[in-house]
Amino acid sequence: MKPENFDQLSHKEQEEIALPIFASLRGQYLIAQALQVAIRTMKAKDDEELELSNIEDMEMLLQGVYYEYAGCFRQ
Repeated sequence: MKPENFDQLSHKEQEEIALPIFASLRGQYLIAQALQVAIRTMKAKDDEELELSNIEDMEMLLQGVYYEYAGCFRQ
């Protein structure tokens, strides 16, 4: 759970709280979920607004690094 005073903590204190989450299985799951949401949202934009290289890089991250979770979010 996010501490109530998280926004008032120093960057170093925030980092000390956030890094263990980032390194955990839950953190990997959350990053994979965020990538999937970002990919889906970005693909829904008009052709002239598409950032294809960013979408493709995110897809490679999701499939290459977070592959264990990639299938969890596909529709």
